Amino acid sequence: MTSKLPLYILAQNNELPEYQFMDRLTLEWIKSNEPKFENAQIIKIEPSTIIDKYIKRYSPKIEWFQNKSLISTMHGQRHILRCIALTGILFETKQLSMGIGELCLLSALHDIRRRDDKDDSNHAERATLWVKENIKIIFDNYGYMTDELSLEKITTAILYHDKVEYPKTLDLSLIELIDNFKMIDALDRYRQPKIKWWLNDDYLKIKPKSAIKKIAFDLVVKSEGYFLLGFNNEQSVHKAIYDIL
Repeated sequence: MTSKLPLYILAQNNELPEYQFMDRLTLEWIKSNEPKFENAQIIKIEPSTIIDKYIKRYSPKIEWFQNKSLISTMHGQRHILRCIALTGILFETKQLSMGIGELCLLSALHDIRRRDDKDDSNHAERATLWVKENIKIIFDNYGYMTDELSLEKITTAILYHDKVEYPKTLDLSLIELIDNFKMIDALDRYRQPKIKWWLNDDYLKIKPKSAIKKIAFDLVVKSEGYFLLGFNNEQSVHKAIYDIL
């Protein structure tokens, strides 16, 4: 039986369900707890650049999701599309200096093998294995040659995207890739129904600037609002991009 309580109340009571759908009261709670983004400069990019060059290009296929019940939940398609959008915004504003292809693929693939919206502690391992087994399908879909991007970097970064410690044997460039993606993934944590789960610089080796934090917060609020109005996942994120850029 689905609870009628909003997610933020369920989170307070430690009663969050396996599948967590945004609701109006939780979205209002998120809005009312907007952090103070000190000295956040306005970021202006042509919205169509982010939508066409990044979101449409790197959006994963629906059939790649292990559990189709998660497509519209907390870790579903909107989360993934926002991560892709934030990667594009960071790259277009020269806040990323490394391979955009790997980071966009990490955004697209890191959560697609989740079974639920709770801890699901092995979801990174499942995604890593699935990517290794389906790399030709993935690269063909995105128009990459098999030697154009590093499979090892992508799969290793997926494996450690939710881990605190990394093996000491990892290459420094791979550690940088993981740390950059952790920052991107954390930027979308404003959707979470508990403030202690929101982005916290103390847990990140690469700290995002105030301006991109503000963009990330607004992107959550706007896209989740459009979804609650009845737009689909892609429409919700596209419309939000046009609103905030």
